Amino acid sequence: RLQPIGLLSRTIALAAEHGRFDRPLGIRGNDEISRMAQAFDHMAGTITRQVNDLQDARRAAEQADKAKSRFLSHMSHEIRTPMTSILGFTDLIAQDNQDAGQRRQWVGAIRRNGERLLQLVSDVLDLTQIETGGIEMLVASCDPTRLVEDIITELLPKAVGKGLALRLRHRGSMPESIMTDPARLQQILRGLVDNGIKFTEQGKVEVQMAFHAAPAARLQFWVRDTGPGMTTDQLASIFQPFRQADESMTRRYGGCGVELVLSQHIAHRLGGHIIAASYPGEGSIFSLILPVSVPAQAMPAAEPKPCHCGAAPSKPESAAVSADKPLAGARVLLAEDGPDNQRLVSYVLRKHGAEVIVVDNGKDAVDRALQAAASHRLFHLILMDMQMPVMDGYEATRTLRQAGYLCPIVALTAHALDSDRQQCLDAGCDEFATKPIRTTELVRIGTHYYRTASATTDSAHAVA
Repeated sequence: RLQPIGLLSRTIALAAEHGRFDRPLGIRGNDEISRMAQAFDHMAGTITRQVNDLQDARRAAEQADKAKSRFLSHMSHEIRTPMTSILGFTDLIAQDNQDAGQRRQWVGAIRRNGERLLQLVSDVLDLTQIETGGIEMLVASCDPTRLVEDIITELLPKAVGKGLALRLRHRGSMPESIMTDPARLQQILRGLVDNGIKFTEQGKVEVQMAFHAAPAARLQFWVRDTGPGMTTDQLASIFQPFRQADESMTRRYGGCGVELVLSQHIAHRLGGHIIAASYPGEGSIFSLILPVSVPAQAMPAAEPKPCHCGAAPSKPESAAVSADKPLAGARVLLAEDGPDNQRLVSYVLRKHGAEVIVVDNGKDAVDRALQAAASHRLFHLILMDMQMPVMDGYEATRTLRQAGYLCPIVALTAHALDSDRQQCLDAGCDEFATKPIRTTELVRIGTHYYRTASATTDSAHAVA
């Protein structure tokens, strides 16, 4: 019995001194020493597996840290690059020795770079929502052909600026309307088309669309480009967070590696998926397959629609509310603590005819609103920033609603998550608008609530 005891002793000593648990004793039998050796082998196997799992987890964590470090580096680049243009051109505009034409070009550059920053923030925000439980889908009816034509119209100048052709082609007839989330579908397709334009130096980007009625109704979109293409290894990484095909593409074309990840996640939420194929030196093809619900009356006719190429027809213009002063006679209370935002929003509203009263905290907003109601000079609209000193917009809105104040209150906030929107509505806001807000959207909101208030009697708006 000394040999098994010696083997057991040496193995335990080796494990204690060097952490080696990968040498099983292999002692068989039913006596106490054999059972002890078998128990040691079982323990050693468990420890070895746990050590291997920990090593795998450490390697995965290290790879994730490297990926996130690359993401932060790319994010810094993507933020600093447009900010350089915004700040630089702003400094130039502040000078008085430039002609109007030059200044218009600089303003255009500031707008483009501002929109680039806004899209970046939206993408990262969507990615965060996906990782923390998903993004909300709002199903509605839409015309798929018009939806794609709008994208072509929007991105055509960018393609033409690079000397590229941007075309839309139908494969057969399309339904007049489908049920899906139009905004999210447009987000996917805009991202795929924009991606094709970004990575293509010469040639074309072509969008094709088809409707399949059987075995189940579904739409299919193809976005083809004549860019550099990708290898099999590069193609395998494009739907992974914070990754692009390789580092050289990131440096050359920009981007932070979230666009295609978002598109794939949203496609999955809509019940579809994206398939990618690519050939080095020839280009890439991204195919979106999406199940849809089609009303019977909207099913396509037997004859296919004609092919659309280049710029798509624009939507008919809506009639102006009242020439260039749609807010003439409107009284607006702006609760905003940022001086620059105060000047911007009040300037736009006043330019379109509104009388604007500005306060910089929620308490003053409550006082001014109730004073106006008591004197029968009601505000047609309150624009309420939600983050302010003294009293924030949430408390101010709740205070007004508890006092029986019924005039429209629109949240104007930089918080843009779905949960933020719901928090504003729960506080008593009628609508939710995010910063930065476009001047056209600001005028639309003002006009809508001015019309609504004007069509309602004073007693319906008074304090109860």
